[in-house]
Order: sequence, then structure tokens, then C-alpha cells
Amino acid sequence: MKRFIIIFMVILVHVSEAYVKFMPNEQLVKTSEYIVVVRVEAVSDTGKVMRWRGGTAKILKNELKIVEWIKGSFSLQNPFVLNTLKFNGWMEDNIELPAKGSHALLFLKRDKNGKIETVNGIQGIWKMKNGEFTNIGLGSSLVDIKEIVQKQTNQIKESCSSKRFNSLLDRAEIQTQAGRYREALEVYKKAYSICPMRDLEEQMAWLLGEIGE
Repeated sequence: MKRFIIIFMVILVHVSEAYVKFMPNEQLVKTSEYIVVVRVEAVSDTGKVMRWRGGTAKILKNELKIVEWIKGSFSLQNPFVLNTLKFNGWMEDNIELPAKGSHALLFLKRDKNGKIETVNGIQGIWKMKNGEFTNIGLGSSLVDIKEIVQKQTNQIKESCSSKRFNSLLDRAEIQTQAGRYREALEVYKKAYSICPMRDLEEQMAWLLGEIGE
């Protein structure tokens, strides 16, 4: 298996008038494909600039070390790189990481193109304060997040063994064997909404290929 460096840049999709609306922790965890504790190993100026919300910012390269996986995982070779923006002054909702040597709790997901980004902008990065990760003063801790992850994991396990889920799999398999790929895909989508298994993603991708989309 080839080893590679995971590099991504936070996609700043907010327009000038749009601001982050904070999610409840349960929604934040559910929306996150990956939750991970990282240590900032190095911060450097890429020499590049970017325009955002009417301002010009330097693009910083943050090299991160994975300390602990809280939810999900993906293959990578150090360094894990996150690019952020640095303005000459303060910019609301701008994503920033702490200084070199500091730790952060990241909530991450993939966009429709497969690129990794933080969940809900600045809410997707929790910095450490007084020895604990906090979500911008709202009082939640890493322990709280781990408890939510465990609870949601248990709920998914129950859903993946439910009669409805297994019934949908049986229906999808029958449709697939009959060559009714579009019908099978729709049934798999319903099954995936109950139990988001990786195997189902691969099966749906195969069906899309057979359909020609």
C-alpha cells in the first residue's frame, strides 16, 4: 500500500454576510466523520495569500501530529497538514489553530469532492484552556464528546442489527440480482440512513457505476 501525506485546506465557504451558527454537541459529533486530538508541530508561512470577506490573508501551513483518534480514522503519513488564514488584525469566524506545541481537538468531515474540512467552521476546532478542550467558552469537555461518541456508536450498532435494516438489505440484494440497479440503489440509500456502513458506500458506488453515473 502506498504511503502518502494527507494535506487539506479548510474550505471557507461563508460569504461576507454569513456567520457560524453553533450546533449542539450531539449534532456536531454526528456530523463529524472524524474527531481527533492533534499537536501542532510546526507553523510556517507558505508565501501565498488569499482574499476572503474583503480582506487579504496569508496562508499558513500547520503541521500536526495525531495524538488520539476519538471517532473514525484515515490513513496518513506525518505530517498531517492543515492550512489556515492569518489576517492583519481580527477577522470574525476565521479558523485558527493554537501555537506550536499546543493541542487541539478537531471535528472533521469530507465535502462532496472528498476533501477534508472542519465541521461548521470555527466550531470544528477546540483549543485547550486550563488543561481541557473547550468549545469557545460553552463549557463542554473532551470527556463529554467521548460520551456522546460512545452513545451514538451504540445506537448505530443497534440500528445495524435491526430487523428493518436487514429487511432492506435483502430487498436490495434481490433488486441487484434482477439487474434493477436504480431500484437497488434507492433501497441501499434507505439502509444506509439507518446504518452508515462502509460496505454500503462501496456497494452504492458500484451500482452508480453500473447505472453509468
